[in-house]
Amino acid sequence: MYLIQKHRMYSDVRNTITAKMINAELVEPHIRSFNYFAEQGITQAVENPFIGFPAISKDGGDANALKLWPSECRVSCQSYSAKLLATLTIKINNQVVDSARRNLGDIPIMLMSNRCHLTKLSPNQLMKEKEEMNEMGGYFIVNGQEKVVRMLIAQRRNYVGSVFHSLNFYLFLMELYFVSLWLLLGRNGSNVASIIPNMAYHCDVFGIIILSAIILSIICPIDACCYATYDCPDQFLYTELMRGFNEDEFWKGCVVNMLMDLKSENLNSKADALSYLGRLFRAALPVITSTTNMEAGQILIDRYLCVHLNTDREKFDFLIYSAQKLCSLAKEEIVPESPDSIANQEVLLPGMILLLILKERLEIMLTRMCRYIVDSIICDSSHQFQARHITTAVKYTSLVTRALEYFLRTGNLPSNIHHAFSQQSGFCIIAERLNHLRFVGHFRGIHRGAFFSEVRSTDVRKLSTEAWGFICPVHTPDGSPCGLLNHLAASCRVTATQGSRDLVIHAISKFGLLSLTASAMLNLDSATDQYYYRVIVDGSVIGVIGEENVQQAIQILRKEKSSGVFLSIFTEICFFSRKTFSMHYPGLFIFTEFGRFMRPVNNLSIEPPSNREYIGTMEQLFLGICIGPEDFEEGVTTHQEIDPANILSFNAKMIPFPDHNQSPRNVYQCQMAKQTMGTPVHSLVHRTDNKMYCLRTPQSPLVKTESYDAYAIDNYPLGTNAIVAVISYTVCV
Repeated sequence: MYLIQKHRMYSDVRNTITAKMINAELVEPHIRSFNYFAEQGITQAVENPFIGFPAISKDGGDANALKLWPSECRVSCQSYSAKLLATLTIKINNQVVDSARRNLGDIPIMLMSNRCHLTKLSPNQLMKEKEEMNEMGGYFIVNGQEKVVRMLIAQRRNYVGSVFHSLNFYLFLMELYFVSLWLLLGRNGSNVASIIPNMAYHCDVFGIIILSAIILSIICPIDACCYATYDCPDQFLYTELMRGFNEDEFWKGCVVNMLMDLKSENLNSKADALSYLGRLFRAALPVITSTTNMEAGQILIDRYLCVHLNTDREKFDFLIYSAQKLCSLAKEEIVPESPDSIANQEVLLPGMILLLILKERLEIMLTRMCRYIVDSIICDSSHQFQARHITTAVKYTSLVTRALEYFLRTGNLPSNIHHAFSQQSGFCIIAERLNHLRFVGHFRGIHRGAFFSEVRSTDVRKLSTEAWGFICPVHTPDGSPCGLLNHLAASCRVTATQGSRDLVIHAISKFGLLSLTASAMLNLDSATDQYYYRVIVDGSVIGVIGEENVQQAIQILRKEKSSGVFLSIFTEICFFSRKTFSMHYPGLFIFTEFGRFMRPVNNLSIEPPSNREYIGTMEQLFLGICIGPEDFEEGVTTHQEIDPANILSFNAKMIPFPDHNQSPRNVYQCQMAKQTMGTPVHSLVHRTDNKMYCLRTPQSPLVKTESYDAYAIDNYPLGTNAIVAVISYTVCV
């Protein structure tokens, strides 16, 4: 074990972290998510897209265009945006009749992103462009105002969570709208629609899935969905559902009843199941009159059911796994999971929301253009397509970028995607520059959602023990937003890029990973034979692994993850042993997607200096982490904290001697530090804010924490609100 001695903890942190690195990490989730949106995500939404750099031209052309700088947008009260170009292609009977490069409008650009002019400038060059020498970026300029898109808490994606509600058991697949959006972006040519699939157990019908397509929610049997995803005989479906539950009479009766219900609906093949689903959801699907029920059902399966999976067989295997976990929940073999636990939560980043709005607006634009062109051809005397039809239809292209600017200007979602979120407004706020801490706090704050501010239950406001190291325990406002508006811990990072699922599968295949086809004859839950765990990577059941190989595989994966050479350092490895079956359904779950909470710790089984490992919220549940050497337990402790102060946020780490304060005093100090008059900017003469205070006589505090110097707070010094001394005794004269 490679323990770090207590006297070395703080010196290592002080020597390796600089103010520039820390300031860049504060806004990293915002900038990296926008870079993903502008470079990778949008390429799947638009064919051959191009996002330019902010520029201004007198004649409307690009040849003589001049660079548009953020300072000019602030003064002139305009938006810092760039052109979005895409190729519009008209097809009739699958033959291209016209294709042209079109300007879809101006798209807002985040400062210090890869599409911003300031990104590669030195501090002196930034100062010449009337910006801060250490400009962090992470915000937009809309009509001259600096706007920040809030980070919101969302449910963990592609994980089957269990909830007990009222008299029924509900098994919900945590795939919110933005997830469906990104997952669909991985498939070329696919359109976007939202779905929040729920799987429920009812006393009369065991397996039902509640599919929500656009504005319609319909209940359909799970076995019908299995049939619609994979064409197989009844015997094969029965065998797959019973795998690992051969001796379970309760589950056997449920499976038999489901198969009998299929026969009662005359569903004997995949075509019958697709026609059945298409008939149920036809009213909510974007289909035309000539579309058959079977085609509508296929659209439903492709766009709305298990959209994170590419093939029908993957969806079939995932539904089988979900149904078996639902069985264990209905029999009370596993406990329900709390949606309010941070282990079951992720972060909704700005780039995800923008990508969602863009995809939805593109679908609306294409639908309206298609209808307009078809109507124009019908009304035309020649009844043939002409170039003027597409020229006139181009007027609908402004629908795309106008929605993005409307979202940033008002903070409200477009009306057509309200159903995808628990709130409709409050996504964007003005980046207040009362002082430096106030400004930075906008980028580290994370909100539970406006919906929960009206909920009477206090469960959503409680800080669970699972949040250790991820959410600051003292940096939350008092009053109505208490517990809803939290702030990330100083060392917590939010993943903003997508890892490689193929690399994970290749790495774990060396340790006895069996495909589902090869393991068809194995009894996964046999008490006498070797136990096999399902391996699920980003919601895809890739196979099973034996109990004798799983620990070795996890250990090697952690070493590869810590080195960062083969696997991403933000890979989350969660192993639920069958010994903890009463708490979690057994399996090996690996997550590589963006939007997850991650924080660094030291892996004691790996030799320094490559022992730094990032762990996730669900991964942390079953790890033994000690703070110092005195807390180490042989056979239990596997990791060690880097710095005990890492549980605090950027703001809370400025409080001197916080352990000598009452707990409410630390909470109040986090708020008062953001209210005091200070030095918000150095480029005050170049700004046109309506009101901005500037401290003329700044002072550096006598008592500082190490983080105060690490964050270089003296570059933007703060004032002092008030000092109140309370004498603990009275003197009689």
